[in-house]
Amino acid sequence: MVYNHIDGIKNKLRSGSGVGALPCVQFMLIVIEQIKTVLSKYYEKMGFSTIYEDAMILNPCVKLNIFDEETWKDTSTKDYFSTCCKCFIEQYS
Repeated sequence: MVYNHIDGIKNKLRSGSGVGALPCVQFMLIVIEQIKTVLSKYYEKMGFSTIYEDAMILNPCVKLNIFDEETWKDTSTKDYFSTCCKCFIEQYS
């Protein structure tokens, strides 16, 4: 998720090299901080962070098919689905 990488992005922008050498860096840092503030507000309201898991199952384009890809071979579709269902029952019911 982008939110988890915001600090890394800010560090790269502050580096002074690569993307950090662009003339618009100060503007980008201001905007990224505003993005982080807004996202933080929404994450705090959630109370728990299963939104990624829920989206994986509910997304009509992805569903659990993503686990058929080579990069997910170490993940059991059944275990993932069971864990998400359990979480749904506990958190939403």
